[in-house]
Amino acid sequence: MWWQSFFDDTYLALWAHLHPKEQCEEEATTLISLLELSKGDAVLDAPCGYGRISIPLAKRGLNVTALDFSADLLRHAAVAAKSEQLANPIRWIQKDLRTANLANGHDAALNLFSSIGYGTEADDLATLRTIHGALKPGGKLFLETMHRDAIVHSRALGKTTGIRGPSGITLRERNAFDPVVGILESTCSPTIAGSRKSTIRIYSVTELVALVARAGFTNIKCTAGLSAEPLGEHNLHERVGLIAVAGPRIGPEKLASF
Repeated sequence: MWWQSFFDDTYLALWAHLHPKEQCEEEATTLISLLELSKGDAVLDAPCGYGRISIPLAKRGLNVTALDFSADLLRHAAVAAKSEQLANPIRWIQKDLRTANLANGHDAALNLFSSIGYGTEADDLATLRTIHGALKPGGKLFLETMHRDAIVHSRALGKTTGIRGPSGITLRERNAFDPVVGILESTCSPTIAGSRKSTIRIYSVTELVALVARAGFTNIKCTAGLSAEPLGEHNLHERVGLIAVAGPRIGPEKLASF
């Protein structure tokens, strides 16, 4: 699968600057408020990438478990954490989120920056069920991603992406959206190692809510991206955030009845 090699040192060099440290600190503060977290609460950041949110959460006194498939990004995250004054050490884990067996009892879990849709719907459901299993009953999930209405809005306006990186090279992104299967294929060029491609399943908000519910979550609310503002007709062009509560654990045999 493309994502197994995509998130490497080149990815970090090209995209990390899009999230300045000040922005990450602000987002961590927003997440603590949205999820009503307190010092000492246990949080799962999965996938955590290079620790851009895990680190500021740990600085604020939360007990963070940070999981990612990419050894490269985890290595950078661990190095970055050493230069910060953390109130609590971060537990770094390299695993596939679809199949990881994690200790339960977390107060909250994060799945940020379009980190689902990389495979099949079954893959995404497995990921969400892993996260659900890591939460204590009543624990909260915050999922933040792209959604179909925002993509259609952007393409209707003919928007293209051009990002000028630290090296001075403008990274241009060409997108092709298949409305039948809901797949967005992105090609970025030029990059340090030539062009790079990714393919992501873009769900509608309705589909995302249903998927999260099938994984065992309840009380699902949608926000305009990583904010407290409810998602509505006026801001459908924004990314979507889902806040959900972990309901009782369910077995595979009960899943099909949803």
